Amino acid sequence: MPARVARHERGRAHIGGEARAAAPSDPTPSRADIDMTKAIVDIAKPLGIAVHDHIIVGRQGHASLKGLRLM
Repeated sequence: MPARVARHERGRAHIGGEARAAAPSDPTPSRADIDMTKAIVDIAKPLGIAVHDHIIVGRQGHASLKGLRLM
């Protein structure tokens, strides 16, 4: 299950990122990761909540959906 990092700053809500542990070590985003992130962004946007990134961490490193231009 992904962990969500959220905070309020001067009346604005932000989701700092989505993070999950890769199974078992490959941090390559799956189609499900990309789709879930898009769904969260689409739901959060009308509420004024910005999603900044979705980071996947594995033994072989990490992947940032923002860095890979997947969001």
